[in-house]
Amino acid sequence: MNLKKKIVLGLIIISFSTIAWQGIKLYQFAHHPADKPADKPADKIDAQDLTPVLPGENFNALAAKLEQSGIITNIRYFKLLALLRGDDKILKAGEYALSPSMTPIQVLDALVRGQAYLHRLTIPEGYTLKQIAEEVGKNEFGESDKFFALANDPEVVSQFGIKAQSLEGYLFPDTYYFPKGASPKLIIKHLELVLDLHKKFFTQDQKIAKERIKKYTSYGNIIMP
Repeated sequence: MNLKKKIVLGLIIISFSTIAWQGIKLYQFAHHPADKPADKPADKIDAQDLTPVLPGENFNALAAKLEQSGIITNIRYFKLLALLRGDDKILKAGEYALSPSMTPIQVLDALVRGQAYLHRLTIPEGYTLKQIAEEVGKNEFGESDKFFALANDPEVVSQFGIKAQSLEGYLFPDTYYFPKGASPKLIIKHLELVLDLHKKFFTQDQKIAKERIKKYTSYGNIIMP
């Protein structure tokens, strides 16, 4: 074998070795978290623990933000992983409870599936429509006046199949979970649907009824008229 062939063969071996090594490093990066701190319980998560993803946000900017906050350790590998999976173009806006204890694959899965953090809204039993509207405003789900106006708009009320001038008495008291920015109309629809389902399943076994209500009223299943 002449010298030229030896050089070409050597370069090919080096290239394949480099690609294989980078593949191993990428695999290790994808399946190992940046750190392993004790995860906070869901009810202990603060605003500073949430990573906001804005509508139309550039993936490179998001990756830089994740690296800066310590959620990922290598922005180059993270961008390559997202590119190979096709995840860099299909992120969903919202607030995400991401942490260094998650692997990069888990981080991408959460962003792509839209597993946004949900904020709690509790409506105590006996609350009037005005009080419910104030609770919505207090929990930063929008302006209480706008919520109250919608709930008293006969046109909006009719969209829910209710023959009344307002939704007074039609919003079920319970604890609900919504993403930040949930519209007043969506919240109204969710509360009204829960009441409707409670009436529908009232005569059934209570355990079965609760399971069905939970299934039908998960945030992702709410469809606006």
